[in-house]
Order: sequence, then structure tokens, then C-alpha cells
Amino acid sequence: MRPVVRLLFVMLMAISALLGVRHLLHRLDDLSRARKGASPGAVDHFVSLHRAAKKDRRGRLLVPATAPPLFAIADIHGDLPRARRALAHAGVVSPKTGDWTAGAATLVQTGDIVDRGPDTLAIYNMTATLAAQASEQGGSVVRLLGNHEYMNALLDWRYVDPADTAKYPHPSASNRVADWSARRDFPVLPSSDNSMESSTTGERMLVDYGVTYLDPVYGAHFMHAGLSRGVVEAGMRVDAIGQEFLHGVLTGRLERNSPPSGADDPSRNKSPHPSPWKPKHRAFWAGEEGPMWYRGFAVDTNEKRVCEEADWVLDNLWKTAPGVKERSAKLRFRQGNFLVMGHTPQFDGALVRCSGRVLLIDTGMSRAYGGRAVVLELAPSPQPLGHRPSFELEEPGDDQVEWREVGVRLHYDDTKTAQHVPIHTEL
Repeated sequence: MRPVVRLLFVMLMAISALLGVRHLLHRLDDLSRARKGASPGAVDHFVSLHRAAKKDRRGRLLVPATAPPLFAIADIHGDLPRARRALAHAGVVSPKTGDWTAGAATLVQTGDIVDRGPDTLAIYNMTATLAAQASEQGGSVVRLLGNHEYMNALLDWRYVDPADTAKYPHPSASNRVADWSARRDFPVLPSSDNSMESSTTGERMLVDYGVTYLDPVYGAHFMHAGLSRGVVEAGMRVDAIGQEFLHGVLTGRLERNSPPSGADDPSRNKSPHPSPWKPKHRAFWAGEEGPMWYRGFAVDTNEKRVCEEADWVLDNLWKTAPGVKERSAKLRFRQGNFLVMGHTPQFDGALVRCSGRVLLIDTGMSRAYGGRAVVLELAPSPQPLGHRPSFELEEPGDDQVEWREVGVRLHYDDTKTAQHVPIHTEL
């Protein structure tokens, strides 16, 4: 080999090694973050360090055979019996007791528990109980905010079921307003171990609920409505702004609607008086392109355009990650694999778009709508690959893992079936 060629070869090998080391250091740093108890948002929004889903050279999305399942249920809208039946059919809870039976799995509820039905408080209590039971088994329940949670925080009660309000003690309307409020000194970023315990539904929202969730194993991005390209391009920190906005209206620091006739709003008696919304709050809440209202992935009939937008959003999720600079985000943020949303009812069953990469799982399951109840499941396929997969970037220990293809299923309790969804990892 000529000296010049040999030198070029050595330089290329050195560059390749450095890139591999840098990638490994980023992965190890993420593991350190998780072990040190970094905030849930920070961990959820960065590369999962340990055996996250990977695409092999054939373009298949693979996870370890031991990866726990990931379940999701969308808009429940005040219908506790239908929610329990749907979760029981999917194997998440016991059909007899309603207790958690999914072990180390994760369940995501994408918001809109409230309105249109009478069981709001019972469902919030159910998800809190399931979260505690799941934690004891190594699992988790992720609870997200829907536009109807924000509407109730803003005292927009257009869709509140009268039977829901009637469950509060007299005067029921005033007590419901107080329940959808928070103490003025309640922390902006509370945690579940905070010394100030949540005592109202509003305070529980601040402690236990988020706006988005990116699963660190399957790379599935969950939220209620969806991220439009405009919101992502603007770099809106949807989680941070959503929490700040919710905290402001619940504590009376930001303006909200007048209470229903005859009801008292305790936040209006606080000083100083509520402040007007800032532009970032209006961008978050108002308008069809806002993250709590966007329906583009559901209603746009141009499949090519929808898939191009979904692909771009998945590649640019780092722009909405909280508290990170562009350079570090670009280096560390992992492209998502799925966009999962509720918000827009699909009464005949979940809407699957873009070869399984976009999943709209609001099926109008509440009695108020009469749609089919569905629970989404992502899990390792039961079928072994039969060979060792090859990856573009091999990581230490990859050859010790039994890899399986990611399986996507939709569990429908009305027909007691599980529909398999074929997926392709490239849009």
C-alpha cells in the first residue's frame, strides 16, 4: 500500500473511531442522567440509553425481546365503564377488579378524560391508582393533558356533563370551580415528592400531567392533538409553556373565564389581579395550528403531504425539547419512530397513516359518541428473527441482545379482537 493511501486509510479509521466514541459517550451520559434522577421531561426527550428501538440495515424497527409493552388509550370523556372494559380487553387491568395487570408495561393516556360524560373524577382517581400499582410492578402510567383539561381550567364548561357537576357537594358549581383551581403559592414545577401535596384536581394536573411524552424505548411521541410543522419550526417549548400556562390560570395569575352563573371563583379574590396572556400563551392555546387543537394529521386527505409533514416533525422533535441548545440537541436527540395522537374522533376505528408511523387513536369511545373503544399496543413481536441483525452503528452488547421486530396492535373490545398493523420505518 502506498504511503499516501495508507495515511488516508489510517485517518479515515481514526475519524470513524472518534465518531463512535462520541456517540457512545452521549449514550453513557444519558444513562447517567437517568440514574441521577433527571427530570422526566429531560429523560423522555433525549436518546434512551439502553437498548432503544433501532433500525437494522434492512430498514426493520427492532427492540429487545425483553422490552415491556407500551399501551395507549385516548379520549375517554367521562365514561369509566367503557375505559375499564377496553383496558381489560388489552390486558392492562383485571376485568374483575380493575387493578393493574400489565407488569412493567407503560400506559399512556393522551388527555380529554373530562367532559361529555359523568365519570370525570372517578377516571382521574382510576389513573392515579393505576399509576401507583404500575410503579410497584416496575411499570408506569403517563397522563397527558387534552384541550378539554385546559378548557375546564379556563372555566369553559360548555361540554361539562350536569351529572359531573352534581357529584360535588352543595354549592356544586362553586365547589367544582374551586376543585379546578390551585393555591397561588403552588410551585410552578412541582414534583410528586414535593412537600406541598396536591389537594385539588387542578393541583393534580400540575403534579401528574404533562403535554407530550416521547417513549424512550419505542420512540413513540404522544400528545393529545399534534405538532404542526409551524409550531416545531418556531421552536415552541410546548411542555414548558403548557405547564406555565396551566399553572397561571389555575392559580389565578393569568386571566380565565368568568365562573358559571351563581358560582364563585376563589382565584378572583386574590391579589394582585390576574395578568393578560403573553403571546407565547396565545400561540400555545389559540388557533387551529396550536398544539392543543391541531388536526392536520387527521383531516388532511393528501397522504403524501401528511407523511412528509410527519417525517419532518419526527426528524425535528429536538426543536421542542425543553431547555436545550441547538448544537447539543442536534447531536443527542433521537428521531422519533411514531406519532400517536387523540383529539379527532375516528368512529369506525383508529386511523392508521403513513405505513403505521402516524396513529390516531381517538375513536369516540365515550357513550356520548358511541364509537369503538380501542387500546394501542407496541410490543416485541413473538416471532424470533432467526438471525443476528446488522446495524449501521453497532454498539457494545448489541450482539448479546435477542432482537425482535416491533409489533403494533389495536385492541377493540367490541369485537374482542387485536388488529395487527403492518409498519414500515421509512415514510
